[in-house]
Formats: sequence, C-alpha cells, structure tokens
Amino acid sequence: MSGGRGAPQKVVVCASASASASASASMDNKAAVHSSRSDPTALSRSVVVIGGGIHGCAATYYLSKKLSDLRRRNEKEDDGESQNPRFQVTLLEREDKIACSASGQAGGFLAADWGDAATDQLHKQSFELHAQLAKELDIKSYRTIPTLQVRGGKRNENGLGGDTPTWLDGEIASARLMDDPTRTAQVTPAEVTNKLAQAAENLGAVIKTGQRVVGVVMEDDCVTGVRVRENERGDETVVPCTDVLICMGVWSTLASQWFGLPADAWPITGIKSTHCLWKQREAVRNDPYALFCAEDGRFGTHLEVYPRSDGSLYICGIGGSDYVEGDRLKEGGDCERATMVAANPSRVEAGSSCLKSMTSEASDAPDEIGACMRPCAPDARPLMGPVPGIANAYINAAHNCWGITWGPIAGKVMSELILDGKASLDLSAFRADRYTTKVSRRGRKQQTSDVGEQW
Repeated sequence: MSGGRGAPQKVVVCASASASASASASMDNKAAVHSSRSDPTALSRSVVVIGGGIHGCAATYYLSKKLSDLRRRNEKEDDGESQNPRFQVTLLEREDKIACSASGQAGGFLAADWGDAATDQLHKQSFELHAQLAKELDIKSYRTIPTLQVRGGKRNENGLGGDTPTWLDGEIASARLMDDPTRTAQVTPAEVTNKLAQAAENLGAVIKTGQRVVGVVMEDDCVTGVRVRENERGDETVVPCTDVLICMGVWSTLASQWFGLPADAWPITGIKSTHCLWKQREAVRNDPYALFCAEDGRFGTHLEVYPRSDGSLYICGIGGSDYVEGDRLKEGGDCERATMVAANPSRVEAGSSCLKSMTSEASDAPDEIGACMRPCAPDARPLMGPVPGIANAYINAAHNCWGITWGPIAGKVMSELILDGKASLDLSAFRADRYTTKVSRRGRKQQTSDVGEQW
C-alpha cells in the first residue's frame, strides 16, 4: 500500500542490487542511525515496525503523529537551506491483512482498574486512550458497559436483582456487579486495529502486508535494515531503518536470535484458546453486560461473555487451552503463522452448551468459531523496552489477556522511547532483559483476584 497524501517515498534496497549501490545505502543509513542515537529528534528517522496487530498498529499511529509534528516543525523553521529531512514509519505484516491473530480474534474487554502494582498505569492510561481514540478515529464499537460476576446453578426464586440483563434467563444462581460500570468497556479489536492502521497511513506511514521478516542487518551494535521476503517465495530485500520495533505477538520469541541473543531470551508462550460468536442478538444489543462466570465442572469451562455493539455475543474461557512454543512456532510448525491457528471443535461444543444453559440467546449453534494465541511471558507481564545490547532496537510483546486493553498506551510509550529517548511511564517491570521463574499468573485478574480462566 502507499502512504497517505504527501507521504515520503519508502526506500527498499534489493539484495541483488550492485555492490556499490548497497554499500552507499548502508553508509548513508548507518550515518542516519548514529545521528538518531545522539539526537532523538534527528532530522532523518526511518522506523520499521514488525507486526500488524493492535500493538504494531498503535505504535505506528503514535510514531506517525510524532514524526508528522516534527516534519511540520522542520518545514516551519526551514531557512531555505533544506536538509531534505526524511521522516518515515513502515509497518510490515506477514499475513495478507492487518489484525490476523489475537487483534482480530480477541474479545475486546477493557478494564481501567484491574491492574496490579506494576500494570495499574497501563490499565488506567490505556482505558482513557481507548475513549479518546473512539472519538478521534470514529470507532463505533467502543462503549462502556457493566460487568457481572456470575455463578451458574439453580435459579433463585426471588430473582437475581436489578443488576442483570434480561437475556440472562437460564440457570443462574447468582450475579453481582464487579465494578463501576463506567470503568469497564467493550470494543471490537479488529475495528480498533484497522482504524489505527488507516489513521497512520493518513499521516504518511507505509503499511505493507504479505511481508515475511527473516532477520535484520547489523553493523556493530546497530540495526541498519530489516530483511524481508515478500509473499514467502520472493527475493530477499532490505528495508533500511534508523530504528526497529518488534511487535510480533507470540512470534516475537523467535526474534531474539536476530540480535545475537539466546533463543530463550524472550520466553513467550502462545496460549491458544477457542472462542464462539453468535450474531444479531437484539436483546444483547439493547441490554449489554459483560459476564465473568464461575468454573462450571459440567463442561470444564470458565466463561467470559462479551456483548458487542452490533448485537453479537462473544464467548471465550471455554477451557482446553493449548500451550504453544518452541518448534511449533517456527517454519514447518503447526502454528508457524496466524492463519494456521484453528479452533478446537470439542471446546466449541462445551462452550456452547454452557452458555445455552444460561441464556436462550445461545439456543442454536454459534455463527462463527475461531481461535487465537495470547502471548504470555512466565510472569504474565509484557516485554517492553530496548533490546539488550542493541542501540536502536525495541520490543513490545507478551501482553497476555490484556493485549487489547493495553494496546494504545503501549504504542504511545514505545513511540516516546524511540523518538524522545524516554517513556512517560515506568517500564522497569517490563524490561526485555529479564528472565524470571516466578509462579505463572496467566489468567485474567481484577487486581490480585482471579476472575478469568486460570488453566
């Protein structure tokens, strides 16, 4: 795709180009890299973002906003001796469209106050950014909704009280409000991700799909280019860059070796889970509540139920999650790419049966089924920050079940780190050079309490 109106031209150096041309491009780009290291506001910045999920698209959007401001400021201050500044953000996505993995398949539940000591800042600030982006980018699926803790069982003869949706008409023993209804919200992740990408293009970013990144070009401790193969079998090309940001979800674990790090430097596991969707449920559209359901031993489920603004009813937490790592993520593995991640039919049946026991809105089979892999580090905290030992490379990955909630703030602070040299949030708990064997905390939590599927 081309960039927005007036976007700078993207430079691609082919592997088959002449030696003199390649050497010249390498020397020019290395000079630009060193310039950007010594001065974060240097006139030549060419940032490559790898990965077209919500984190890659949010980073591309905020990088483009900041570079657009720099471009305008430079034009205003130009004294007639133009230095031909180059401000470029290029996003590379392996699949043929944006939001092919979790960012196109996840539930999209947002919570402002469910973080712990380290992640509370991510929750609060990103919750506010989601509301801002909904207005700025016309995200129609965004809305605040009440959230209930629900337990299945024999229905109370006196009813469930006022804080329950009309469509929750089945076997429900109890239901209670979990939070201030203005502090939890719902969004359709694919819409957010695609609108971030569109807005970034309008600001001059270049977004290219069908691009398989196979490595980076290193000179000393700097990345000077990203090695790309188009459409799997294409010739290898090099996209020059002054900075590179890894936003590849669970597949980010494979990128550590590009930078000379050990294979286990970023121990990210993909939690592959199945979900179901029922469309055109008018009662759900008119009376939206998110539900966190207690463990149901009959079906082996721990349902999370999310009503969408278009009347769809989405469920996850249906058990049977698969832990994907190592060779399964590499070329030739069963989960080497997002389009290969498939639903588990037995869990579709279990989840459908559980929801059917709670609401007549699920009396028929789901209209859609799918699966995605949430990227999770051993301590359930993201990896956000500089790549160890590399002057101009960064990672933003492993956001677990809060990936959609944290997407905007993560993209914003990574743009600050790359272009300003510092982030507005404390990222010390998310350092990319840590390795921990803490007890796994892979499920969704409300602060320190388990409320989602814990596996």
